[in-house]
Amino acid sequence: MADSLDLQSGAKRRCRLIGWALGSLLAANAAGAMGISPVLVELSPKARVASVTLTNPSAQAKTFQAQTLSWRQHEGVDQYAESGDLLVSPSIAQIGAGQTQVFRVVLRGAAPAQTEKAYRLILEDITDENERQKHQAMVYMLLRFNLPLFAAPSATARPALRWSQCAATAGQGCVRLDNDGNRRIRLSALNVQTQGWHLELAGGVTVLAGAWHQWTFDQAADVRMPWQISAQSEAGPLIAEVLVAPP
Repeated sequence: MADSLDLQSGAKRRCRLIGWALGSLLAANAAGAMGISPVLVELSPKARVASVTLTNPSAQAKTFQAQTLSWRQHEGVDQYAESGDLLVSPSIAQIGAGQTQVFRVVLRGAAPAQTEKAYRLILEDITDENERQKHQAMVYMLLRFNLPLFAAPSATARPALRWSQCAATAGQGCVRLDNDGNRRIRLSALNVQTQGWHLELAGGVTVLAGAWHQWTFDQAADVRMPWQISAQSEAGPLIAEVLVAPP
């Protein structure tokens, strides 16, 4: 089985990266939402420092605190833990009304050698309650940005995808994606189909290097294998075939 990952233009790639803001805003200030750029942070052996800009278009100052977490996937489940691999400066900053603040993220120590490392960058509104109450005529809701952050390895990094059928209860189907490569893959517009049958699966899924994810879905008894998988990824369109699982 072979997967096709055809490269598309840089402009299209940048458009798809907008979808990386998984936990972007929990709420918005009635006077204007905060802006953040970029929504995907990448570090590499040659670019060990990245900048994230937070913009405050509102009429009052806000205070944000930065935190970084390691990110791994175990048995198909995201897991997070405190990490000392990254340094964010400043760690706390007050952003004045109509002002911007640049947070710089630095990779401590050596870059990973073989496999991409994944993290989350959290920027959380911790504005003092007394400061918030100065604007009682406004609806004030605390904001929290949760951005993916990746540190590329020294070695060439690419995903290696392996699709398979997985066990499911009667009346359901299950498809699994193992990423055997050393770089994550993010999928959107994900579909599974066969002759006379088509189903759109939940997209917006990231499968980290060395991890897996599976989708379970309703399936009529007369649906036959093989399935064809189609999706969009950072690198372009993906098409793969899923054969019947061995007995």
